[in-house]
Amino acid sequence: MSYNLTQEQIQELKTQYYKNRSHRFVNRIRVVLALARGYTVSDLALIFMLDSDTICRYFRLYKEGGINGLWEIHCNGCPSSLTEEQKE
Repeated sequence: MSYNLTQEQIQELKTQYYKNRSHRFVNRIRVVLALARGYTVSDLALIFMLDSDTICRYFRLYKEGGINGLWEIHCNGCPSSLTEEQKE
């Protein structure tokens, strides 16, 4: 996969990086920018302590959905192990 970005895309990511306070969102931007700068997926997985698939997914989501693609990642987590009684 090619991890090329246009100068406009790089500028957009940098602008959002400095405007936002969401730690998760900013880390996703860092990953996408680092891939565009030539870092390998395996290096970034070690640096950011993320799975290689996650690194690739961040880039794919950005390419498909722009900055909103990075923002709108939903993590559902595990199903609750509490009973209905415990939830009350």
